[in-house]
Amino acid sequence: MPLYYAIVPKQPGENEPWSFEFIPGKNIPAGDSLTGTPTVSCSEIVSKLDTTVVADTTSTMIEGVSRSGNTVLWRVKAGTTGKWYKVTIKSDTTLGGKDIEEDIVFQVVEY
Repeated sequence: MPLYYAIVPKQPGENEPWSFEFIPGKNIPAGDSLTGTPTVSCSEIVSKLDTTVVADTTSTMIEGVSRSGNTVLWRVKAGTTGKWYKVTIKSDTTLGGKDIEEDIVFQVVEY
């Protein structure tokens, strides 16, 4: 699937609720739905356009992962101003999909 980009940068002191909806017929097959416990990880990356991983930041930036229907919810905290990050959301589906993945790229900026 394509990369998604956060519209607004995150500030380093924020602890924000984020979510991603898996939509049947769009990013999962029609008639499918999420099942089980999703995972959300976070990595520092080189830049907006170069998603090469610099460091795993999951333990310091992600908390409270849960699922409500086809929506995965979590909180994003901390981060270093000027750095780029990629959140990776993975979940299984009722039609047998394993670790169906979507990615969101965002920057941390103090303003």
